[in-house]
Amino acid sequence: MLLLAALLLAAPDLIIVNAELPTLGGTQPADSDAFAVTAGKISAIGASKDILAQKGPKTEVIDARERMVVPGFIDAHVHFLNGGLENDHVDLHRARSIADVWDRLDRYAKDHPLSRWIVGRGWDYELFETFDPPYPSRALLDKLPIDKPIYLRSYDGHAAWANTKALEVLGITAAMPDPDGGKIVREKDGKTPHGTLLERAQGPYFAQLPPIGDDRKKKALQLAQTQAIALGITTIDDFDSDPTTADLYTALEKQGALDLNVFVSPPLSTPIADLKALRDRLLRDSKKVRLGSLKHNVDGVVEANAAAFFEPYGDNPKMMGDLIQSEAALVALMQPAHEAGFSISLHATGDRAVNTALNAFERLLEKRPQTDAQHHRIEHVEILKKGDAERFTRMRIAASMHPFHALPGDEEMKTMWERKVGKARFARAFAWRELQRAGAQLVFGSDWPALALSPLKGVGVAMSRKNGRGLPARGFVPEQALSLSEAVIAYTNNGATVLNLDNVRGEIEVGQAADFVVLSDTIEPDEALSFFWGAVDYTFIEGRKVYER
Repeated sequence: MLLLAALLLAAPDLIIVNAELPTLGGTQPADSDAFAVTAGKISAIGASKDILAQKGPKTEVIDARERMVVPGFIDAHVHFLNGGLENDHVDLHRARSIADVWDRLDRYAKDHPLSRWIVGRGWDYELFETFDPPYPSRALLDKLPIDKPIYLRSYDGHAAWANTKALEVLGITAAMPDPDGGKIVREKDGKTPHGTLLERAQGPYFAQLPPIGDDRKKKALQLAQTQAIALGITTIDDFDSDPTTADLYTALEKQGALDLNVFVSPPLSTPIADLKALRDRLLRDSKKVRLGSLKHNVDGVVEANAAAFFEPYGDNPKMMGDLIQSEAALVALMQPAHEAGFSISLHATGDRAVNTALNAFERLLEKRPQTDAQHHRIEHVEILKKGDAERFTRMRIAASMHPFHALPGDEEMKTMWERKVGKARFARAFAWRELQRAGAQLVFGSDWPALALSPLKGVGVAMSRKNGRGLPARGFVPEQALSLSEAVIAYTNNGATVLNLDNVRGEIEVGQAADFVVLSDTIEPDEALSFFWGAVDYTFIEGRKVYER
């Protein structure tokens, strides 16, 4: 209270006037179009003439010129270090043909003659849908005049495509059994590796990687930070596989090179003692880096036939997808972390996986409720079983979803994802409105580098259920679309809640950190598609301008 009183008495450092402030459920007066910032916090909100009356001799004034101003976006699910590192790899996103993939690999190999491996990411399963089996083969890569191991991850990271040389180096042979939670796609003889590795079958590659130096990792994080801030992101939750990544962030913080507010979310399999030590160390030594949640997978992804459904896939009546482990095993794995007070995030894509995750949480909560500081989540929730939306609300489990994953094709049922989901489940795809209506907490993130990092594009999809071309004409299950305020709240205030930042970040409210974004004048609040072509003009973190277009 004393700090707030001091903020109200001091002349502001910054004033924003003539802003379009969308109603996001806050307490500001209805006619508010301006706010003041003092010592990094919002100190007043109101009409421009009233806020300007507080101006002091050193106050900076920015005229928003009726542009929309929103809280800084919180990306509640991003693979930030991976995204930064992949700026050095072959980019296969949006490759529309095998020839395009070959061209990109050839150019990369010529530009990087000293690279021991050719590594890339971004290929789309749809390129290989008509193949038998429907996955990329080593033979396709073996045709290239590149005498190096080639290892290419899918856009979502749940599958990898390798040439014969890479398989040999990794020791993946006909005699190797499928690992738990993974699959080596085989030739028709049922033995010979075909060239695609699903889920945990990618393990041998990661195990043999030479260590990436901290300097390179820090440069990757700084590059990713530059990209994120230019898109209006001010806080991230980095779902990284290595708990030591937190030390990279704190090292950048000590160098004065960390602008973002960062949460790190290591795997659920991390020893509890290590997690407690990490949590305590961050609380003691850092102001900007905190422990988020603990991540674990319940199933895989639809495109790789690895999402777990109650009914068969739309394009294969013999396939329903598998759970990575049983419900009982999942409960046993989660219980120590839950009882130690950690938040848990479960990846669940198919309706059976989402239902299993809810069942597991229910069994945990029967033994011990969540504390106020715990915010369990289910990540992705691409298909929802009827009746499960209410369970999210009743158990206070957040639905952590990624709007850009729902980016549709130009025509309904034409994308690989839609065909595999099938007509019967189509109406329950990315069921944002159903969850919202049930009172569940929707939290949005990007899942970058699987898909676009841009929250604006995510808002565009959430509001329109269309792609950037305005297709399909009626929208992709349009009854599940959200309003502007609902979409922005999922990217801001709700993200703050699950990260224990309530009343600290996530809103343009008096007393909260002045994390906010001024959007370009090409964005119109009532035109969802304008969010696809709009941009960020300014990004502020704690009242400091960290980006200007």
